[in-house]
Amino acid sequence: MIVCRVEDPGTRLGPYRTDGVRAEQATLARQLTGAHRDDPERPTPLRDVAGWAELSAQRAQAYVAGFDTPDQVEAWFAGHLGALRAAGFVVAAYDMPRRWTLCGDRQVMFCRARAEHLGDHDLGAHHAAFED
Repeated sequence: MIVCRVEDPGTRLGPYRTDGVRAEQATLARQLTGAHRDDPERPTPLRDVAGWAELSAQRAQAYVAGFDTPDQVEAWFAGHLGALRAAGFVVAAYDMPRRWTLCGDRQVMFCRARAEHLGDHDLGAHHAAFED
């Protein structure tokens, strides 16, 4: 499986916890309803990205979406990549290993970089891996 991740560099998700999946699901729910982590009255960019709510409802855990082939990645992102980047998101695609990476002081669950990278910089280069 290939995992695609869209990360909002402007949203601090807090320190890593062992219940990271549940925490990210809660974060996603807040974002999809327009509630910001630090200010529930302030909408977040995710609310305005076309198609993101439908994708998350169908395929995502937290805001990680699973695809079976690179072609599926390309097909979905072809319609949304411009809008996601315009909203300030970093978008990347990675092969799915049995390891996850921890991004500094954020909860992130995206894969170690191996496949084609769709983002603007190599996220995998500055993340320490740990066993899941």
